[in-house]
Amino acid sequence: MEKDYKLIATNILKELGGAGNVQSASNCITRLRIILKNPSLLQLENLKKTNSVMQVISDGKIVQVVLGPSLVKKVAEQFYPLLKEAPTTTKTKTEKTIVNPDASKLNLSSNWRENKAKVKEKQKRFKWLSRGLRHLANIFSPLIPAVIAAGMFAALASIVKQFGANNDIATANQTVKVFYYLFNAFSTGFTSYLLLATGYNAGKEFGATPMLGLMLGGICLAADITNLAVEIGLGDGSLNSILRAGKGGVIGVIAAVWLLSIVEKFLQKKIKSSVSLVLVPFISILLVGCVYVFGIMIVAGYISDGIVWIITNLTLNSHIAVRLIAGFIGAALFLPLVMTGMHWALIGFYETEKAARGCITLYPVLAMAGAGQVGAAIALYIKARKKKNTTLLTNIKASVLPGILGVGEPLVYSVTLPLGTPFITAGLGAGIGGAFVMAMGVASTAYGPSGLVALPLMCYLYQDGQYVVSGLAYLYYVLGLLMSAIGGFIATYFLIKDKKVEPQTDEPSAAL
Repeated sequence: MEKDYKLIATNILKELGGAGNVQSASNCITRLRIILKNPSLLQLENLKKTNSVMQVISDGKIVQVVLGPSLVKKVAEQFYPLLKEAPTTTKTKTEKTIVNPDASKLNLSSNWRENKAKVKEKQKRFKWLSRGLRHLANIFSPLIPAVIAAGMFAALASIVKQFGANNDIATANQTVKVFYYLFNAFSTGFTSYLLLATGYNAGKEFGATPMLGLMLGGICLAADITNLAVEIGLGDGSLNSILRAGKGGVIGVIAAVWLLSIVEKFLQKKIKSSVSLVLVPFISILLVGCVYVFGIMIVAGYISDGIVWIITNLTLNSHIAVRLIAGFIGAALFLPLVMTGMHWALIGFYETEKAARGCITLYPVLAMAGAGQVGAAIALYIKARKKKNTTLLTNIKASVLPGILGVGEPLVYSVTLPLGTPFITAGLGAGIGGAFVMAMGVASTAYGPSGLVALPLMCYLYQDGQYVVSGLAYLYYVLGLLMSAIGGFIATYFLIKDKKVEPQTDEPSAAL
């Protein structure tokens, strides 16, 4: 029976306190993210019981309603219009609501989403870090579908380009040119103006006027910034210039929009409403724009250059041992980063590296993490069958296929993390695949999902001092996934004792 998506959206909004209580709303691939004006109006327990809601994660003002990848987009499409239709909610005294205040030890018998909420609850002590990472998540998560699509079209354009002599599209026939120009337009139509989208989303997130945030992103891309730099002696227009168009990338844009939000709010309080429509945006951009161009862009540019330098000295190091160690550590530690939300900070690294190289080397390495979890889960399955632990077996069977496809949360929060040690052995297995992928020089056109779903993005390989499109990149990536899974399996099977997976005394056990 077809779900009534509008009814689901309406019921969710009701428990959130109505449209007037919603400050902003967005969605990623699995959940709605809502910022509330007044947390005391949130009916948390009722929201958890709402039809089709899988889990609710909240720190009071920020509410994440988990609906799953198959449902969230359809509900979101019905949810956003409701925000404009419903009446404004009356403000009352704000009270902080905490989800799972009794969060304690993770348990195999708990739903994986409940375990995830418990982990997130423990992380709230680092509020400043959590707040910053949440801002990054809200800025970048809406962009990821377009980033993935643009990356895949970039890969297609690069593959088509190979049909020209010496990888030169000018020497290709008309049919090849038509496909190349079409796919390239699909890709660059977004990636060329990513800073505008970043500025717009940052404006929404920080409470600035979104279009002014977009304007700051456009200022960074303006060709006259390079001309200005040449005139005042800050560069010659080359990539090594102190100042040039695009300098600082997404890091600089986000910093500038954050500053814009402060300046704009200050001016709105000081300037009379009769002239604020004209003066506030003008003065805001004048002040923040000058600081941005002559300060933030330059500083963020040096930070970006430093990031590229570090990545280059790891991924392209002449000593293969350095590449192996870097790949191992990166893949092994990625899932702990995901658990803390710090993986959102990596998007800045991805975009910085892509702007410098045209491809990303970090992402293929980190995408190995989920495969290690799959290998560990298979080893645990074998052990659980011996011990007739039906709870663990059920969790693994429900989670392993999503893990293969790149959705690792069910495996992490219902299998490996509650058991403790398998989470570590899975990371060790992932490190093996990460080391291999980095040593082979695999690079991607974009970032997004992991596992087999990410395979189409892995088309670049480092050969003869440059990254080129190569079918071997796909092969090496798959081999890396297999090595991660096998490594996770072996480490878990031989390092985890059978008694670790024995059923609890209060859990039923049965032969399969």
